[in-house]
Amino acid sequence: MRPITARSRVIERLHPDMSALNRRAALINHALFWAVASALVTILLMILAFVDAFFGLPHERGVAPMLI
Repeated sequence: MRPITARSRVIERLHPDMSALNRRAALINHALFWAVASALVTILLMILAFVDAFFGLPHERGVAPMLI
């Protein structure tokens, strides 16, 4: 048998909550992923709008494919 230590007591106490904590960590991970993805898409839209304006192109045609 393993000796009972303070660490094993903490693990035993937290074990019932581990599935909930893992689920929360996964949700936070997904939220961060989509936050970064939306920021990147926003930046791309802004860059594309400025490039279209610089070259005098109608920006609707350049931005529309990114919104589909």
